[in-house]
Amino acid sequence: MIQLKKRTNEMLGKGWTLLNVGTKMVDYSIENGQADYEPCYVVGASQEQYDHYKQELEERPSIHDILTEKGDF
Repeated sequence: MIQLKKRTNEMLGKGWTLLNVGTKMVDYSIENGQADYEPCYVVGASQEQYDHYKQELEERPSIHDILTEKGDF
């Protein structure tokens, strides 16, 4: 959850807009009927911001590349 907050704050720092904050159920216990919820952030961006985000994703190494480099794959 800390990573989620960090990533959301990074996007907001780049000028993205916080559209909504809510919760999502991430676990449910059949034994006691208790549900576990975590926050969910919805952010929006201009087309220029989104295009930059997509470019950043393309420049990141893929999980396959990372594992192959370490010899774990």
